[in-house]
Amino acid sequence: PNGTLINGTRWPVFTSTEQKYLTLNTDTSEILTKLRAQQCRFWKFFFPKVLEMTGNIDEAEREWKAGFHRWNNYMSDWKNQFNDYTSKKETCAG
Repeated sequence: PNGTLINGTRWPVFTSTEQKYLTLNTDTSEILTKLRAQQCRFWKFFFPKVLEMTGNIDEAEREWKAGFHRWNNYMSDWKNQFNDYTSKKETCAG
């Protein structure tokens, strides 16, 4: 990891800008860059944005539940009134 020569391939010094690394396997060694950069990008940039956007989801959920509860009560009252109306079956006298 300090720039030494391994089997004819120079092991690059790792820097934060280039992020070069040497693959060690039974095939020929390769020098590649930015191991798992996409996965790290998700956790470093995308996930914090998701947390920021959903940080107040508890409050939004409480508001939604309260609104749903009001609507549900309204629908129950409406259904009771409608059932009263249809059970009377008043006819118009004419």
